[in-house]
Amino acid sequence: MKKALVLAAVALLLVFVSSCRTAAPPDTTAPQVVSLDPAAGAVGVTKTTSISIVFNEPMDTASVEAAYSSDSEGIKPGQVTFTWQDDDKKLVVTPAAELAYSPNADFLTYSFVIGAGAQDKAGNPLATAVSSSFSTMRSLYTQLEGEAALDGSVAVYGSAVTDRDSIFVGEDDGGASSKAFFSFPLKDLPADAESIKWAELEVYTVSAYDPDDDHCRLELVDYGESLDGDDYALAALGEMPVFPSRVAGWSRYGLTGWVQQRFTAGSAHFQVRFDYLGSGDGVTEYGYRFNSADADDYRPVLKVVYYGP
Repeated sequence: MKKALVLAAVALLLVFVSSCRTAAPPDTTAPQVVSLDPAAGAVGVTKTTSISIVFNEPMDTASVEAAYSSDSEGIKPGQVTFTWQDDDKKLVVTPAAELAYSPNADFLTYSFVIGAGAQDKAGNPLATAVSSSFSTMRSLYTQLEGEAALDGSVAVYGSAVTDRDSIFVGEDDGGASSKAFFSFPLKDLPADAESIKWAELEVYTVSAYDPDDDHCRLELVDYGESLDGDDYALAALGEMPVFPSRVAGWSRYGLTGWVQQRFTAGSAHFQVRFDYLGSGDGVTEYGYRFNSADADDYRPVLKVVYYGP
């Protein structure tokens, strides 16, 4: 009898406790976007960047993807893929192709929107649409002036001359050959430069004597912080045939690949060497004289267009 009474009391207690319970309130709070990468208004975004959108709670993925829109070529809905992370709190939008860079110094802006139709798992929509924009790298121009302490001529017998206002390449009137060296401060490019779009070397011919119309060989070299006699025979990192101006005037050589190579290598200088491929008569000076960085005007220059923010 006692056992039956105890069981009845327990049953009544359970009924009482159950009746006192209240159901958890439904989720009626609108979700929020808590971070964007790239951040709104970011500049200098690289071409391989993906867009990351982080919410404060797990989202209904289908509704968010349907709410994504953009009119910017390259990140339109049909030009991206969606990937979810962190238990559906983080959406990564990955463009199918690399983003474009601005062809000039103007900003090239990409914009996108997550519409208010984006919902959390409980079906609550965003309170308001979220829009953002960012800009990719621009094409920026600079000139690197020649380094007077590092340009000059080096003779075959091991003599370097770096303090003259002209640089000789060829054979002198005694039959001794010399090579011409030019150096530019690659370290002076802005620290936030990403890569080289275009580069051109300009050197000014002061005088020339080349009756056979022989050409020179332009060589990519790396002789570092000083020019000395050993650099006459320094191994070249690259070479190409060039034809300097045979009268007083400018010669220009496109060297984008070489400059990018040295930039990628982290070199402090961009350095080249001219080697005359003709032959003299041992009586007359054969070859070319170029203005050096010591000259009063028409000094050598490396023109560069680089990608930067």
